[in-house]
This record gives sequence, structure tokens and C-alpha cells, in this order.
Amino acid sequence: MEEDRIIELVDENGDTERFVYMMTMDKNEKRYAILEPEELGDDEESEVVILEIVEDGEDDFDLVPVEDEVLLEDIFNEYVEAINAEDDEYEEGDEEEEEDEEEDEEDE
Repeated sequence: MEEDRIIELVDENGDTERFVYMMTMDKNEKRYAILEPEELGDDEESEVVILEIVEDGEDDFDLVPVEDEVLLEDIFNEYVEAINAEDDEYEEGDEEEEEDEEEDEEDE
């Protein structure tokens, strides 16, 4: 995992947790960071953390929890759509590559 995609957050108990930055999404003129835990336990399902990016000066920003459940759901659904679209593009590339290989074999 690229170290520059790792974000360390401190929870309410003072414990540090490491997350992988997945993407930034814009919604209602605000920006949100989508993060996934770096490591999941054996019994944990994959989850994402959605935090609002609040600029705090020129180069600084804070990541603030989103309290609005409807907004969280909207952002999550858009994230899932983006990931699925990305997967579809990847699979289409694989199919085209396989078709090219089959054509090459037929030509031989």
C-alpha cells in the first residue's frame, strides 16, 4: 500500500487508527474524504468512513465527522456507483484484451 494514501486519525479514546484514502467526493458545494480502515479483523466486513474536508488555512484542513445520515447515505451510494463504474471499465479492458488474444490465435 502506498504510504502517501495512509491517514492516521485519533478516535475519542485517544487511540490512533490508520485508514487508506480512497477518494474525494464533492456534494452540495462541500468536499468529503472517503476512507477505508487499513486493516480489518477476521470477522469485520469492509466499511468506509466519510468525513467532511474543512479547509483551515492555505494548506491545512480538518476532517470532520458527518452527522446527517441522509447525506452519508447519498455520499456512500455515489461512492459505490463510482467504484462499480471503475470495476466495469477494468473488466471491459480485460474482455477487449482477451478478444485481441483470441484473434491473434485465429490468425496463426
